[in-house]
Amino acid sequence: MQAVTERTAKETRLVDFIIQSKGAEQHLVDVLSGKRSTWIHQKSCCQMPLYLDSEEQHDKLVAFLKTVLHRGPTQLSFTDEVLFICHVLFPETIIYGLSMQDNLSLQEAEQVFFSGPAYHQR
Repeated sequence: MQAVTERTAKETRLVDFIIQSKGAEQHLVDVLSGKRSTWIHQKSCCQMPLYLDSEEQHDKLVAFLKTVLHRGPTQLSFTDEVLFICHVLFPETIIYGLSMQDNLSLQEAEQVFFSGPAYHQR
């Protein structure tokens, strides 16, 4: 139970940092303005790590990403908004948020993202 509680608290802090503190908003605006993103050229059929266990936190983040996407102009073209959010904006946001919150380089945060959330052995 303690491991689940800690994991939930960490997820909540990450999503709150991204949404309420607007900790990744400028990064998202930069990506939408054409700043280089490693996620733009990924194949849309690949499975992306979800990273967030909580559906509530996931839904909050996706709603926030939709808001950012619709708020301003974008230099990027995409045919499917849902795939663009899931395969480009979601990983960009989580990785940037992990980097800022845990004081990691973007490469280290990307490794954390790909390895998935930390689970207690029990």
